[in-house]
Amino acid sequence: PGRFAEVVVFDAQLVNEDLNKFGLSNFYNNREELSRDVPAIRIANGDDFGSSKLTLITWENFAEEMRDFSTSLQKNNISHQLIDDNLYPHHWNSGWIAEFFEKKLRT
Repeated sequence: PGRFAEVVVFDAQLVNEDLNKFGLSNFYNNREELSRDVPAIRIANGDDFGSSKLTLITWENFAEEMRDFSTSLQKNNISHQLIDDNLYPHHWNSGWIAEFFEKKLRT
């Protein structure tokens, strides 16, 4: 966020700081490095994600986390859209991309 005009978040851990989950140790040397990229921590430290338009889409495993993150964004007056009317299966062609673009075209 901040580097792109628009960011869509579907399959993402927004609050996870555990290097042992999801193979994150392949990308980060330590928890401190990971923490710099954890969106919830970035917001707590005052990051407003620049000028990126941010859209969150829930899916069957991280739905509550996405909703909690959306609430955090709201509390910090960070503009975003939460698409929470479908819990998509964790698969790239489960329909979440099409839904994003359909909603985008309507606005």
